[in-house]
Amino acid sequence: ILIGNGTTITTSGATTTLSANSLPYLVKNKATVAGNSTLSFGSGVVVKGWDTSGNTPGEIEVAANGTIHSVGSSSGDLVFTSLRDSSVGGTVSTGLSAAAAGDWVGITIKADGRVALSGFTLKYAGQRATNPFFGAEAGALKLTGGTAHSGTIAHALFDSNYQSGLNLASVVGLTVSNATFQNHTEESTGEATAIYADSSTASFTTLVFSNNQR
Repeated sequence: ILIGNGTTITTSGATTTLSANSLPYLVKNKATVAGNSTLSFGSGVVVKGWDTSGNTPGEIEVAANGTIHSVGSSSGDLVFTSLRDSSVGGTVSTGLSAAAAGDWVGITIKADGRVALSGFTLKYAGQRATNPFFGAEAGALKLTGGTAHSGTIAHALFDSNYQSGLNLASVVGLTVSNATFQNHTEESTGEATAIYADSSTASFTTLVFSNNQR
């Protein structure tokens, strides 16, 4: 089920819910969550990002005053992963190489957007430096700018992402709890980090770190 391809996938003033079915949702190019709208995910949904080897790498972008939302209680309730990952959501295409860190861009929360995600896994995102060069700004879940930033991340697994799992830039009022960060070992500059924060404040409780460079 293809979503995005450079379009806005929600409507201002409304909630769009992606429900579980027998097929994964494939994010090709940018899928934008409009301002004053919510993109919500049902339990059991699998989202796969188009790979970065071409010109249409998958990315979910939340605009100012938009929200991305889920209410799971386990990291397996919702999975964001690579097109190449056949361990969940079936095989999209045969002959693909194995999934790896940076296969797709991931989730970007723009200034004054909001994250309210509980019960999810985010894997193989971050977009490799070769297309284009992001350096330390790369990361699977990126929150960028704006003092009105707030939201929650809970019951989450960040696994095998490029450069960082969670990337915060000028973020205020974020709460992260019951989250695991593991296998962040691929980087383009400095060291790969579980969490990268620049000029940001956030609250962290009950975190687990395993096999990260930093």
